[in-house]
Amino acid sequence: MIMDEPSLHAGTSHPVKTYDEMVHWLKESYIAIREIDDYHPVYVLETQGQVKNPELYSSRNGDVFVTDPYPGNVNRIPDRVSDRTELAVSLVRSDKPVYTIYTTYEQYQPKEFYDVNISRHQMYQAVLAGARGFGLYGLSFRDQIDVDNGKRDMYSDTELWEGYKQMKESGELAEIVDHFFEKNSPVFVDSHTKGYHYYGWLKNGEIYLLVRNMELTEKTVDIDLTSGNNKVKVEGFTGTMINGENEPEISGDGNILTLDLASLETILYKITPNNTLDANALSLPKYDDLGNVDWASEAIELLGAIGIVNDTGANAFSPERNITRGEFAYFLMNTLEITDKSGAEQFSDVDPNAFYANAIL
Repeated sequence: MIMDEPSLHAGTSHPVKTYDEMVHWLKESYIAIREIDDYHPVYVLETQGQVKNPELYSSRNGDVFVTDPYPGNVNRIPDRVSDRTELAVSLVRSDKPVYTIYTTYEQYQPKEFYDVNISRHQMYQAVLAGARGFGLYGLSFRDQIDVDNGKRDMYSDTELWEGYKQMKESGELAEIVDHFFEKNSPVFVDSHTKGYHYYGWLKNGEIYLLVRNMELTEKTVDIDLTSGNNKVKVEGFTGTMINGENEPEISGDGNILTLDLASLETILYKITPNNTLDANALSLPKYDDLGNVDWASEAIELLGAIGIVNDTGANAFSPERNITRGEFAYFLMNTLEITDKSGAEQFSDVDPNAFYANAIL
């Protein structure tokens, strides 16, 4: 059972005129459904931007909340799905799972969006933002649909469907379920850096490494195969691509992996380290000098793990020393994920080799 876009009915010609009436109607509908079917889930599908009453997200109105944040143009592809999924997860407040639908008819988005790489990019945006399920509408392009003559071409007739079949056959979908939904493996690293993102988890001694270009331009990136808390480091590796369009086999003598990424490219590798990695060490705190600031340690560890703040030394944060203007600029740029520095002024007192230089110059 699906309740589709209930907020669109409030305030229109529909008998439901207000959001309070809509919420009441949803509750009554859910009760009625449960009286005749107490097994199948009830889905409430909504575009959160139109919601004004948070009661809509209550578990009393349905079992699963579904959001459908289709990027309307190519410039919104890098973050539209993640932003809207994060909003949905925050609104339901763990009351119910969130599913994300990110591809729809050509009526609402151009055919260029039916590229498997772009679709995978959006799929990972959804699961990384906390979605417990994801999907696509079953029909493809509207000019391929002729209801009167019984013509309803499905994704099975498109390259996109072939791409999703490859995701299943390669084991990529199984790994997504195992890590993101079943939580069977610990996070190894989660880093947002200069317009790209890499995220890895440790399973059976191997690292499953997801790499995503978050921009529309090509770029060469260096990936540090060191855990987010700096306690576990790869010392040489070999790797095989599970899915994507990059080097099928990779190797290195140290802990740095260099890749050339196409626009919005999304790759999943399975990396076998030359050394044995201690999974237990992944749960250790990153910084060893937070003993005097227990009240702030959790926040500092989180900001360090996601790359907002930097280290001042080996596993050190120096929480009690003064912050400089350069460090503040660096933290701010990372927080806002600003990468466009066009028009920025050059300052004569900024060392171009300083870690914060790119945030200022």
